[in-house]
Amino acid sequence: MSEKKELWDAYNADYEKIEGAVLVRGEDDTFPDGMYHLVCEVLVRHVDGTYLLMKRDPTKPLYPNMWEATAGGSALQGETAEVGALRELREETGIVADKLEFLDKSLGKHCWHVRFLCVTDCDKNSITLQEGETCDFKWVTGAEVLAMTENELVGWQMKKFISSPKVYMTCGKICSGKTTYAQKLRQKNKAVVLSIDEIMLAMFAQDAGDKHDYYVEKLKEYLFKKSLEIIESGINVVLDWGFWTKTERNYARKFYADHKVACEFHFIEVDDEEWKKRIEKRNLSVGHNEEAAYYVDEGFAQKFAEIFEKPEPSEIDVWVK
Repeated sequence: MSEKKELWDAYNADYEKIEGAVLVRGEDDTFPDGMYHLVCEVLVRHVDGTYLLMKRDPTKPLYPNMWEATAGGSALQGETAEVGALRELREETGIVADKLEFLDKSLGKHCWHVRFLCVTDCDKNSITLQEGETCDFKWVTGAEVLAMTENELVGWQMKKFISSPKVYMTCGKICSGKTTYAQKLRQKNKAVVLSIDEIMLAMFAQDAGDKHDYYVEKLKEYLFKKSLEIIESGINVVLDWGFWTKTERNYARKFYADHKVACEFHFIEVDDEEWKKRIEKRNLSVGHNEEAAYYVDEGFAQKFAEIFEKPEPSEIDVWVK
């Protein structure tokens, strides 16, 4: 008894199904001109921000023992791209999904590549392997996927859909608008803001006593470490505490470089006249209990002026005026 052939629906170059036309697996080179079948590819992201990689079986004729960023294969006759993708996802990984997010499609030599994203909360240890197809799996961060080369990763084209979380650091004078800007970064990048002032004011209000500077340094150490935990969960972070000196900015750059985390410095620049106006406005708001912020008296302003080191352009990724 002959083996049953795998049949595919035919589509034209405008991604329109050609009614009545059938294509046969293994006969790609004899496809009529202008006819293409559907190849479905699914990128899998866990709700914790990590991505699923499957290792191709060593017996595979193409790309044996290489990691693959997608589950997928050809849509069978009668299947839409999404239905085929859901089936392939289930067969290759054991993940059962109800729906997928469409990413894009592109026309190849003999097929339409249709790409989807699956966001799942599955048990990360429940992934199943398909005999003769896959031999291992692992969950990795977006940064780890993006660091892989074409010699390590099949389906590297999917990298454009993989985001690597980033740390955004606001640099600038007190009362320069850093906190307002940090909130804009939070909204734009779906980030978590970590603020020294927010914590200090919640704990000590306006006066932390003689240990103020000690508490600030300890908080910085803690928040640097905490930022890495947040990044590992696939979430962007905004550090909102000024970075007043070059030494502090250099330390932050090196800290994230050592942990292979992308980061950006955003400097919010205000001229002296505008700065004085903002200090007056803040002090008035703080005096009327309208704002949770530090009151900036002349002594505080003078102390800050002695400490602050305006960054060089080479230190800053985004200069805000």
